[in-house]
Amino acid sequence: AELEIVDVLFEKRKEIINTISTLKANEYNLLHKMYVQNKELSVAAIEMDRSERWATSVHGRALSNVQKLLDEREQNE
Repeated sequence: AELEIVDVLFEKRKEIINTISTLKANEYNLLHKMYVQNKELSVAAIEMDRSERWATSVHGRALSNVQKLLDEREQNE
């Protein structure tokens, strides 16, 4: 049972990476740091040499773009 949970989490992680890989580079980099590397937005911003305000803006835009991708994927299924 524990191995199944690990498999499911691994598949979800791959799914997230595949989805965000189609975003613009700065959106991908920020979301990867936050949702794959589990870093806080402020830490990701520092690592990208950007302000937290910039990161907040890009984060919102990136999530909106991810939602559009997921909506399109759902319509095509």
